[in-house]
Amino acid sequence: MWDYMKKKDLVRPGITRFDASFLTLSSLLEKKENMIVMFNSLEYVNMKFVSDARRKAEVANATVVSESF
Repeated sequence: MWDYMKKKDLVRPGITRFDASFLTLSSLLEKKENMIVMFNSLEYVNMKFVSDARRKAEVANATVVSESF
C-alpha cells in the first residue's frame, strides 16, 4: 500500500475527533485513484492476506470503486 499511496499515510493525527475524521476522509478521497489501482494490481491480488480474507478484500475493493465513495 505504501508504494501505491506515494509514501503518504492514509490517516493523519488531528487535535480533535472532528479533525481526525475530516483529515482521514480527505486523505481517502485524495488517494482514491491510487487505491483503485492498488486493489486491481496483480501484486495485491496475489498477497497471502488477500487470499486468506478474500471476502473482506472484495468488499474493500467494491467500496472504493463505488459511486458513493
